[in-house]
Amino acid sequence: MKKKEKHSFGIKGWWTIIFCGLLYYMMTGTSADGLNVMVPGFCELKGWDYSTLLSFSTIAGLVGMIIAFLTARLITKKGAKFVIVLSCIIAGAAFILYGYSSSMAMYLVTICFACGFAYVYSFQATGPVIAKWFPRKRGIVMGYVTAFMPLASATFLYLLNWLIATFGFQNGIAITGIMTIVLGIIGMFSIKNTPEEAGMLPDNMPMTEEAKKALKEESENYVSPWTAKNLLKNKVVWCIACAYGFMMLANTGVISQLVPRITVDKGYTAGMATVMFSVASLCGIVLSIAWGWLDTKIGTKKASFVMLIWFIISVVMNLIPNNTITLWISIVMIGGDLGGTANFLVSMTTRIFGRRDFDAAYGIIYPIFSVIRTMAFAFVGFFTKYVNDIFGQKYAGAYIGLIIACVISMIFVSQIDYDKFLGHDILRETE
Repeated sequence: MKKKEKHSFGIKGWWTIIFCGLLYYMMTGTSADGLNVMVPGFCELKGWDYSTLLSFSTIAGLVGMIIAFLTARLITKKGAKFVIVLSCIIAGAAFILYGYSSSMAMYLVTICFACGFAYVYSFQATGPVIAKWFPRKRGIVMGYVTAFMPLASATFLYLLNWLIATFGFQNGIAITGIMTIVLGIIGMFSIKNTPEEAGMLPDNMPMTEEAKKALKEESENYVSPWTAKNLLKNKVVWCIACAYGFMMLANTGVISQLVPRITVDKGYTAGMATVMFSVASLCGIVLSIAWGWLDTKIGTKKASFVMLIWFIISVVMNLIPNNTITLWISIVMIGGDLGGTANFLVSMTTRIFGRRDFDAAYGIIYPIFSVIRTMAFAFVGFFTKYVNDIFGQKYAGAYIGLIIACVISMIFVSQIDYDKFLGHDILRETE
């Protein structure tokens, strides 16, 4: 009978998990949820056009894709820790300047750097750290890490509003930039790229000194056989990137339309919409960890299918008109979608390529994933325009589009056959 594995990560392991979670927290708070306060604030302060500033956010996403391609190579050469620290400093400095934007041109440049590098220090750079520290326990670990995203959704806006009320609008935003820089400096002195650098082993496994020395030498001397050219030719790379890119597109789309759905289509007040959004976020904290547990229990592929079916059911229930019960059920279920996608992206890449080849593979997979994720607003906008007024609901068309995105994701997930993939999978070798 197989002995039940305990998730003992060690003090250094736990700090690595918490630090990566804090990176997700700051990214979600500043570059996603925080814009709900920042954009209207700039419109009121400067008299700028709201729709124009929203379009700048889309441009920022596209610039972020270019940044991701550049930093992917930097992670491979310099390590994830270097990129995390650098990205925190750049993103933090950009947010400080963003807070004091005196023109729309300055606004555009600073938001591009702020959001672009925020996605780097969170989504892109934490993946290699988790893959190397926890190759076998990656599922549950990513569950803990991604739980910080809904935590940010539930708490960061209150923090931001307090900062603005206390220090003024522009100063309040600038302080979030300082917080990001401080987090990067903390990481400089407390985070290691691999557990070997911290005198530990992957997954906090016990091992003899001889075996530990051999593993360290192997890691130091290992050169990945994967190049950008052969990775781009590999089917599984595109399947992973597209599967979780469309999953994140659906995730981003539903959250971006949740408040207007509740107020415009459902007829609730803005205050009640805020309450519902907070409920969804709080549910997301618990369920992010649950997705990590499910990943570990049944495998990443099966867990991905479960989440996609869960997502479709949550959207369908949200579409039912004039039913308070199904609306609240859908809100709780939507909250459960907030952290799972980032979890599965890292977990699937690690499962197939292992901790040794993760950097090379993820350096290609993440930018492609980012391209698809960035299309969320255009995707939602298209369906809102051409598939609208369903059941008398203006935003129902957008939700129909998100169901289609989930189906596309399912198709790509079904093509990921990691049991037959002939790659360098250290997990299969060790297990």
